[in-house]
Order: sequence, then structure tokens, then C-alpha cells
Amino acid sequence: MTRRILILVIIILIIAIVGFLIISCTETRHTTINTDVIGSGSFSEIDENTKTEVQAYYFIEKHKQSVSLIISAQFDIKEEDWAGIQFAFPEGVSLTEITFQYQEDTRKGLTTLTSTDPEYYDFPKMIEIGNVFHGSPSGGGKGSIIIDAQVERNDDMVKIWLGLGSSGVNMYPTHKIITINVST
Repeated sequence: MTRRILILVIIILIIAIVGFLIISCTETRHTTINTDVIGSGSFSEIDENTKTEVQAYYFIEKHKQSVSLIISAQFDIKEEDWAGIQFAFPEGVSLTEITFQYQEDTRKGLTTLTSTDPEYYDFPKMIEIGNVFHGSPSGGGKGSIIIDAQVERNDDMVKIWLGLGSSGVNMYPTHKIITINVST
């Protein structure tokens, strides 16, 4: 009887030791949340002529030597709209990554360009969505875009030009300057 109890105690100890070793050897992982985020906000706009709309959220991340601006936007370009939506950025802001979806495709409907036209000197880096350039509607559709930009300027504020809609021959009759404090 005592022999059975001794064997049972030894088996329980072995199981406990093995269990302890397994638990102590398992790597613990911690998810970090908003580690570098120093600010956030949102903006939205609607074109009264076409009802094209955009709603966006942004985050500002401070790194050792730089500041990142991450914009996540959802949009709905209406069927009769031929100009779509435009985000334009000033000098000193570099577009580092764009993730995009529109009209159930990830390859069409997006144009990025850098302009040397004096009319666009304040905002020479542009992202255009659903702009077909020839004055006939793109067919409209819903989509989303994530823009990752590096702020290389020393200004506390970054201005972004947001344009949307079309009215007759006018592109972007609804436009707004979005000012974001990147030094928060």
C-alpha cells in the first residue's frame, strides 16, 4: 500500500515538474498598442452636387527621428461623378505607402503624381481616385485607402488639400484644406 502511494506521489511530482517546465519555457508575447501614437483625429466631407463623400481618420506617430501621418479613409464616389476624390500634400511630406481598394479592384482607379504646374505648387503630391480625366463618369463605387506619409518638415502643422466631386466642367467644386497638428 505504501509502495502504491509512493509511486503515485512520484508520478504526480513528475507531471507537476514537466508541466512547470512547459509553462516556464513558453515565450510570453505582449501586444503593444499605440506605442508611438501622439495624436489622432478625423475629417469628413461631402460634395453637395454629386453626393460623393469621404470620411477619414488619421494617426500621428512620433519616431526617434521622424513623424508619420497615417490616414485611413472610406469613400463613396457617386455614379455621375467624373472627378472623384483627390488628396494633395505639400512639399516636405513624402508618400511612403498606399494601400487601396476601389470598385472591387486594387489596381484601377488610382493615380499618384507629382505636379510641377505652378497652380499646384502648394500641394504638388497628389493621389486621385476615380478621376477619369475625360469628363465622363467613372461609374462610381465605394472604396478605402490607407495613406502612410513621412513628415519631413519642421512645421507643427501639415495642410492637406481634399477635393471631391464634379459639377459640369468644374473638378472638385467641394474642396477643403485639412490642417493637422503633427507636434502634439
